[in-house]
Amino acid sequence: MNITPHSLTEKVGLGGRKYWVEEGADLKPSRLDDEAYKVAIATLPIIGIDILLYNREKNAAYLALRTLRPMSGAWWFIGGRVRFGQTEEEAAKSIFKRETGQDLDVTRVKFFDTYRTFWKDRDASPTDVGSDTTALVFGIEVTMEEVEAIGKGLDPQEYAEGKGLRAFPLEEILEPGKFEIFVQRAAQHFLG
Repeated sequence: MNITPHSLTEKVGLGGRKYWVEEGADLKPSRLDDEAYKVAIATLPIIGIDILLYNREKNAAYLALRTLRPMSGAWWFIGGRVRFGQTEEEAAKSIFKRETGQDLDVTRVKFFDTYRTFWKDRDASPTDVGSDTTALVFGIEVTMEEVEAIGKGLDPQEYAEGKGLRAFPLEEILEPGKFEIFVQRAAQHFLG
């Protein structure tokens, strides 16, 4: 039996991550209505992008207080879901703009890791089904001016209003049980 490989073109995406596109692929990003999304999130894994903001000189990571489950009450990355047909770069730009009101300079973004999490609940109905999420974790070094602008523009539906971004020194982030392991690993990578 002869196997004919697909005609794939290698591309370099956000943070230097490679991906491949089959010749003729022309996926169009789209959005599901609420009812279709409920079915999709209850039956398919979700892909997300999380972005750690950090400053090496200050030896600190900047996190926002989440209001939505599954991360409600946790200091967390800026992040969101990748839409069908979006490259990581397109997704990161749109997520960052929506979540912070700021443009993302993707040339400064570095890839760190991928993690997968099975959450027990979520804010989207049905809330008790949970979610299966694979997230690509990136980091970007930010200036104090950028921290201030990003903190002022945080989406109040996603993050605690009036809290902005909070600086956490690496030593505090690494304290056992204080932060989620994903935040600890990303901070260690970019600041350690």
